[in-house]
Amino acid sequence: MPDATVLIIDEHPDVCALLARGLGCQPGLKVVAHTSDPVVGAELARQWKPQIIVVDFKRAGRDRAEMYRGISRMSPGSRLIVLTSYWALGEQEACLRSGASRCLLKGMRIKELARELLEVVAPDRKSERRDGQRRGLDRLGTETPA
Repeated sequence: MPDATVLIIDEHPDVCALLARGLGCQPGLKVVAHTSDPVVGAELARQWKPQIIVVDFKRAGRDRAEMYRGISRMSPGSRLIVLTSYWALGEQEACLRSGASRCLLKGMRIKELARELLEVVAPDRKSERRDGQRRGLDRLGTETPA
């Protein structure tokens, strides 16, 4: 199976670059582009039509959900993943209603994030994750007592 293509749009340039570098090293993922500008991000989404778009621009000053809808319209087949530092009341539900496939919090390990992204485009990977959770794997992937 070819690598899943990923576009990263994060308002923090340093975070955006770190995510691109980290996810680009994960098996099964290919980061095709990244930007900290949501307008450029929408154009990149139209141009690349990636399978996955990872987004966060909480402080953009506009309606976040409407911006996500716009990006989704530019690349209708892409799965939108909102990755943010925190959720304001009702914000997660608004993002899901606007077309996001998942809403995740920053702070997870890059391998865990990669697994979440791959699960969105390859649902059969869910069974592997459930098995790991049942065994009681910690965030590092090592066994913990059940």
